Amino acid sequence: MTNSSKQPNLTHDRLVVKNFGPIKSLDIEIKPLTIFIGESGSGKSAILKLMSLLRWVHKQNNLRSFFVKSKLATKSDYSRLVSSTLLKMSGLEEFVTAQTEIEFTVGHTLYQSKAKLPTDAKLSSQDGLCAEKIAFISENRGVLPDIYSNKIPRGFKLPYYLGDTYENFLEAFDKLDAKEFLIESTDLSLFRKTGVAAQFFVKNNNDKESSEGFELKLENASSGTKTALFSEIIVDHLTQRFDFKTVFDGAFKEFFMSKLLAQEDNAFSNKDNLPKIRFGKRHLSIFIEEPELSLFPAAQKRLIQRLIKSCFNSEASELKETKLAFATHSPYILSVINNLVMAADLSRDQPSKSERIRQIIPEEYWLLSDKLGVYSIENGIAHSIMDEETRLINADYLDSVSESINDDFSKLIDLRYFDETDLEVED
Repeated sequence: MTNSSKQPNLTHDRLVVKNFGPIKSLDIEIKPLTIFIGESGSGKSAILKLMSLLRWVHKQNNLRSFFVKSKLATKSDYSRLVSSTLLKMSGLEEFVTAQTEIEFTVGHTLYQSKAKLPTDAKLSSQDGLCAEKIAFISENRGVLPDIYSNKIPRGFKLPYYLGDTYENFLEAFDKLDAKEFLIESTDLSLFRKTGVAAQFFVKNNNDKESSEGFELKLENASSGTKTALFSEIIVDHLTQRFDFKTVFDGAFKEFFMSKLLAQEDNAFSNKDNLPKIRFGKRHLSIFIEEPELSLFPAAQKRLIQRLIKSCFNSEASELKETKLAFATHSPYILSVINNLVMAADLSRDQPSKSERIRQIIPEEYWLLSDKLGVYSIENGIAHSIMDEETRLINADYLDSVSESINDDFSKLIDLRYFDETDLEVED
């Protein structure tokens, strides 16, 4: 059976939100893969950003608890996390009103607030300390190649979430095992040429001597390549090569830099002197806005399969708890996910057919249904569109997306082959 079946059953987190921007009511279980689908302006990206921000708050509280338990600091050393500041930084301040309610459950720890972002909670001893890495891949990522090529000044102030994408990409490329990175969704390779100013390029994978071979600057690549690249390389890096020790190192520098500057001989300036208190768990949260941007349906399929493989079905994925969440407009992506779920569940339920299933969908792409939550956001309400009986995304929902298009087509066909008087009689 696929590696995803070997991972332990984990307590699912939960998010309950009322009156948050366009969201009137949302009550969801956050699964290893959580998907939001809906019209533009429905609030799905806002929920994605809220989930990311709440996870960041939990990360900060874990780190602070670590330093206090290590006796490197006291609670009074830290100022409280300020809701208004965090909301403004995230571009969410206009979404919170006096009627807003937010509950966020992480394991056995509950964050709860009204009219603001919850920033304080008593961490449950049942959960232990957790090292967190959070990454957000912005829908505006397509402009980043122009920044890397200096068409837009590097000192330009980027919005918070786009800046996170910017930094994670550079780190991911620098940590590559090879000098090139294959973009599976568009079958192109990313590489960098060094010189006075290093530049990123993409090339096809034909023989260099072939007349069909080409390479071009990343900023001149197709919009689909530019948007898919960031999802693929960042997720690949974080799931396969990311060192969680850097989470602690970054926190150490941030929390103690002022003390170290004041006392250079402080014992804590050498991290080897720190008490050996360990983080019990490693948690990786990845949020992607519209992974399908500018991609042909077949390329969307290749992208989703790679994300599933990286997050849930590799040896490295077993060393941490990974949660992937994304917001999409694409029902095609949901159909791809359905196939991956059906393959995994069918193999689990009927093991004798596993080899035949692998011939249709390779095992590295399988996803068990209990790891999936899919929510449609309509008129401010979030609804699960998982069918409890089939354990798949509801077929009626997928069909309804194209129903109105088919209805219009049928009416036009009727007009082509029948007179209006005949149609009136039929009506």
